[in-house]
Amino acid sequence: MERSLTTNVRCTLEDIEDFLAELFKDYNREINESELRELTRYIVKDILQNKGESFKFKIMDHSDLTIKSYSVRLIRDIEDDDGVIYYVLEKQGFDMLFRTKEVDDLGFQLEEVRLHKLIERGNFSDASSQSKRLLAMLNQKEIDLTLFERRMKNDLSETSGEEYDTLIHEIEQMLDDEYAVMSDIKKTIGKAIESFSDSNAFSDRVKNELADKKRNIFMISNNTEKILVKQRELLSHSRELGQLYREMLLKTITMHRTHCYDIEDVILKLLEEYKGNNKLDIEELCAKLIEPLVLPKLPAMFDLRLVYEPQQSSEEVNGEIEEDEDSLEEVSPYTKEVERKNKANTEIIRLMFEFASQRKVFSLSDLWEYCLENADISLIARDKCFFLIMLDLYSTEMIDTEKWENEENKTEDSQGEFDLSYCLLKISSHNENFYGVKRILITRSGERTELKCEYTDEETGLRCKETVQIDNMCFAAEVM
Repeated sequence: MERSLTTNVRCTLEDIEDFLAELFKDYNREINESELRELTRYIVKDILQNKGESFKFKIMDHSDLTIKSYSVRLIRDIEDDDGVIYYVLEKQGFDMLFRTKEVDDLGFQLEEVRLHKLIERGNFSDASSQSKRLLAMLNQKEIDLTLFERRMKNDLSETSGEEYDTLIHEIEQMLDDEYAVMSDIKKTIGKAIESFSDSNAFSDRVKNELADKKRNIFMISNNTEKILVKQRELLSHSRELGQLYREMLLKTITMHRTHCYDIEDVILKLLEEYKGNNKLDIEELCAKLIEPLVLPKLPAMFDLRLVYEPQQSSEEVNGEIEEDEDSLEEVSPYTKEVERKNKANTEIIRLMFEFASQRKVFSLSDLWEYCLENADISLIARDKCFFLIMLDLYSTEMIDTEKWENEENKTEDSQGEFDLSYCLLKISSHNENFYGVKRILITRSGERTELKCEYTDEETGLRCKETVQIDNMCFAAEVM
């Protein structure tokens, strides 16, 4: 998990299994996959997560001489949008990680100073490790922010103002004068790189030492850039979280006031101001006094008048539903995508028949060049549509238009997948004799060819390049 913090990647059970497998190899021990999986789940689920329950410890609070319960949670599992479960360190788990390594938590600013001094002294090996530690601290703080935000969105009562103030204060301390300190570190790194003179005059041992130092200094430089980027991201995230927290807190307080029953305004003031002896007034006042306690007013969830109002005719209702369905179909992205794919499939087969009527024998590369000149490239090349269709045609070996015309059940609809019968039906509606081509035989040539094209994606406006290596298939056409 420490390694995942440094590289800023997600830590899954599979990653922990791989790490344990490395440990077993280092100690010359063998373990099979099932035992490794069981051991990993035992360590993560039973030990670190305590079977899903927080660790509870009783400690003495000497300020008021009372024993209080103190809960500890080391790690937390999170499920991402793709359903993948990964594990992150809680703040207490992160603190424990460095306690076990006997590293003093000096705070982010002092850790930066320590990195600066190590570079100045030329201790690049320790400085490289120190830069990784700074990056890990920032990544962990990003995790703390994310976990706090998730708990806040699920239930605001789970978070406290003290916890929020502590978290934001720690981040502000980490980011205070960030650019000045990190800029000085970058300058120091630049001077260290310039100090490496030409190594040709040195012995092999000195050359190896210089190579190690260069490798470490470039690692430090790379980590420093990552730290600056992460600091900016963290600052932006903390400000967004602060604004969201204040908005949710204000909204909660406003809602609480809205649903509050003010007994002073509704009852007590009326009793103080009451001076009459009218029995009806007294009964009305007593009803107002008892009503909130015994007979609250329920909100009207269902209007009974709707039951007795005239209903619409079934024809009117069906007509409205059909109109709604038509309007939905017009704007449906799925329908547009199906139409585009069907159009692309039909256009490729049409161009093949058109080219076959001109040249009875041709190769795949010849057909590709003809399509580039006579078709919309973004239509036929998108998602490698042309090449996938050619592979499907190779598996059929032959396109026989006479045999297709004698078929009783022709495909009249397609959902975007390539269907030769559907394409032939569309082509025959515009050209009944298929450009005079009876059948086309497709065979393998055994020679590889590389086909390329460039086009602009209509949706994104980006320039796309396609390069495909495929067998240069042979096509032989029988013309009427």
